[in-house]
Amino acid sequence: MYRLIVIALCTGMSAAQAQISSRMEFGCSEPVAVCTQMRVKQLLLQSRQLAGAAALKPPVGLSVHDRKAIEAYDAWLRTQSAKASNLARVGQNARDQKAKMSFNLQYLQLQSQMQNENRRFTSISNIIKTKHDTTKNSISNVR
Repeated sequence: MYRLIVIALCTGMSAAQAQISSRMEFGCSEPVAVCTQMRVKQLLLQSRQLAGAAALKPPVGLSVHDRKAIEAYDAWLRTQSAKASNLARVGQNARDQKAKMSFNLQYLQLQSQMQNENRRFTSISNIIKTKHDTTKNSISNVR
């Protein structure tokens, strides 16, 4: 009898540990189903925000180079919006545990990809700002 209790406890503990480790693996302390629902909502919101930002009209009087840069950035925003929307649909259609875990992994991959691209755009923006400031200071020194 004692052996059965110990085996049952050990089996229960290993199942609980597996569930906890799978939760932590996907960066969420909630059950996978709850994480999936939260992330679907986040993706839908993010998709709307990105699409809205891409739809904004650029200011009048920009140079051709600046307009092309804004068009490229808007295209990137639309692409990311579509990726977020498509992944949200995958999450909404995930019914079983395996599909939800797959969705959460895809979510983390998309998040990582977007962070990398954001770092790239930020570094380019900082370089452009530095060049602008240097040029502005040079012109001010001539006066």
